[in-house]
Amino acid sequence: MIQQAFVELAEAVARGAHAGQVDKSGADYITHPARVLANPTALRVKRADIDDNTDPARTVLLPEATRKRLAAKYARTRHLLGLDTGTGTGTGTDAGTGQ
Repeated sequence: MIQQAFVELAEAVARGAHAGQVDKSGADYITHPARVLANPTALRVKRADIDDNTDPARTVLLPEATRKRLAAKYARTRHLLGLDTGTGTGTGTDAGTGQ
C-alpha cells in the first residue's frame, strides 16, 4: 500500500517535471520510461549506455562534484529500472539512465 503511494507520487512528480515535453515523434516524453521498461532490448541498450557513461576510466576525468552528481543520478535510475537488484535485463554491471 505504501509502495503504491510512492509510485503514484513519483509519477505525479515526473509528469509535472516533463509536462509539455514531447519526443521526436510527438508523443508525451513521460511515456518513454515505460516503453523502455516494457522492451527488453531497449532495457539492454539503456544498461549498456549507462555502463559506458559510468565507466571509471571516463568518470575519473570529470570534476569531483560532477562525478558525485552523476553517480547519484545513475544509481537512482538503476534502482527505478530494477537494474540494481538483479531483476533487470541484460548483462554486465548495473546500469541506469541519464547524462
